[in-house]
Amino acid sequence: DIGCHAVVDLMRAGARDIVDTTQANWQQTLSRRLEAGLAWRQSLARGQEVQVAALRAIAERSQGDQVTLQAELDVLRDQLEAERAVVAQTQSRLEIQRGLALSAVRAKAAFLSNISHEFNTPLSSIIGYCELLSDELEGEAAADIERIHATARLLANLVQTVLNLARIESGDIHPVFEAVAVNELLARTVGRLTQKARDNQVELVIEPFEVDAVVTDPLRLQEALTHVLENAIRFTNSGTVTLRILDNGQETLFVVSDDGIGMDEATLASVFDPFSAADTGEARIGGGSGLALAIANQLTRVLGGRMEAS
Repeated sequence: DIGCHAVVDLMRAGARDIVDTTQANWQQTLSRRLEAGLAWRQSLARGQEVQVAALRAIAERSQGDQVTLQAELDVLRDQLEAERAVVAQTQSRLEIQRGLALSAVRAKAAFLSNISHEFNTPLSSIIGYCELLSDELEGEAAADIERIHATARLLANLVQTVLNLARIESGDIHPVFEAVAVNELLARTVGRLTQKARDNQVELVIEPFEVDAVVTDPLRLQEALTHVLENAIRFTNSGTVTLRILDNGQETLFVVSDDGIGMDEATLASVFDPFSAADTGEARIGGGSGLALAIANQLTRVLGGRMEAS
């Protein structure tokens, strides 16, 4: 019995040692795990704090950028408003100047219309008396009457030409578009210039063409062509004036060429300006006023076309 109790006591002592050791190991393990868990949580917390700080910095930076962009947008908006105000003022001034210019052009047209009437009345009388006297007088007197007659007709044509230019510039010309047979249009135009071409010993040539009809105002186109052809005949002496009609599929071209005195670069630059030839010797050579091409150019614009010279 004593021996059995001793064994039991020893076993109990050993068991207690094992339990104590196991409990100590378990406590150490649990303590280490708690420390590791606490360290992990602290690390995670620090990481989250870093992320939060980074996000806060990004948000603050974005907010700063937004404020900067808003400020720039405000500046651009103010500049745009200022530019709009300048444009509005400029447009208003242009409208006023345009109105003044149109009023001046209309006033000039009205003045020329009135003054042309004052000129045409005595000129018509002079032309009529010259025609009556030319049948009754002979010799040197008849020659003098013919010179007076020619001068009066030239002056009457000049007055009418100036009046036509003023009407075009004032916008009083309103074209009426219709289909026009080209051969009939050219027959009427050339018929009026045949005698003038003979007087200048100029051959007026119309090259064969394949254009049957054009949509235009026949009176205005005929007037423009007459001015261009007459101008070419005036500055051509014993040469040829050629008219070609071309169709490139998009527009109809009326091309006039001549063997006349030609033009330099300075003359070409102002060839369509009113009275541009009046300051040169060419006007005296041809006897023109420098209005023919200006009127032709204006009429061409009224018809929706354009003129070029080379």
